[in-house]
Amino acid sequence: MGFLSSLRDLRRQADEIDRTYDPGAQLRQGLAAMQQMRQQLAGQQATAHLATTGTPATATIVGLRQTGGYVNHAPLVEIRLMVTPVDRPPFPATHTGLVPPVYLGQLRPGGTVAVRYSPADPNSVAVVWGQPA
Repeated sequence: MGFLSSLRDLRRQADEIDRTYDPGAQLRQGLAAMQQMRQQLAGQQATAHLATTGTPATATIVGLRQTGGYVNHAPLVEIRLMVTPVDRPPFPATHTGLVPPVYLGQLRPGGTVAVRYSPADPNSVAVVWGQPA
């Protein structure tokens, strides 16, 4: 009797799932998540390209804000910077990106980091971790 009762309970649960299951909604959620991941990947590729091809400079950390996101134990942090290029006046910029855990100790207002920026768009700044400022 206990086995048959468990089967009836399982069947009731399956019937409830069938009534509330919406494959279209699941598909829409999956497509939205994939689109978001594509956008994040494009942003990461642009930052990686900037980190290798941008103009090198030193930046002073003006402020920090943790966004709450993590990827592989690396926090996603918004860093407000004052970028000091060699050939032009300093300018403010903001970089939002993952910070490798080994460099978290360097993040403090007044600290300096090595950056690369786009001369065509000075708001595009990438912090180059592991490079002396």
